[in-house]
Amino acid sequence: MSYEWEDFYLAYSDQESDLKSRLSVIRQYVKKELASNPKVVLSICGGRGLDLVDLTESQSAYIIDNDKEAINHIGSNIQFLLKDATMSDSYLDIPKVDLLVCVGFMGSIDLDSIKDFISFLPQILNKGAIFIWTIKSDNVDLIQQTEYLLEEYKFHYVEKKNTDLNRFVCGKHRFYGESQQIISNKKIMNMTW
Repeated sequence: MSYEWEDFYLAYSDQESDLKSRLSVIRQYVKKELASNPKVVLSICGGRGLDLVDLTESQSAYIIDNDKEAINHIGSNIQFLLKDATMSDSYLDIPKVDLLVCVGFMGSIDLDSIKDFISFLPQILNKGAIFIWTIKSDNVDLIQQTEYLLEEYKFHYVEKKNTDLNRFVCGKHRFYGESQQIISNKKIMNMTW
């Protein structure tokens, strides 16, 4: 694993980073949603699965990430898919998703990519699926535009919280649109990391 990723994971234990608080909020969201027993859970760019570990025992849980070392930290109840999360074909082998967790990359893509990504979500989600996301709280315009796009693509607002140090906004929306077929070989977003 690169030192950059190792430093990133170490930041979860650093009280100054606010990642620990973000993880706590997301795990609360996930735990609450798991109480309704979704069948399929997916974390995109979920790395070591910190947002899902020990929570998804009775579900089919998947992580899509390109961090080869992260697989060594994933429990046996989570299927780690070493794939490019920016390409639609990476999602072909996953059943339609009931709970989608996207907390590590939303703030690392620009507004055009967020629009492309949100417009792709009906291709992987079941009707009624929950979408959990985070963006740094100082990017107010990106947060507002993301929420507008979610509304445009048939997502209802459920909940939104700021982390303890107010560095992240954690949102939860429910998809009420119709599921679609995945369009093969399509770029669904551009990541800047």
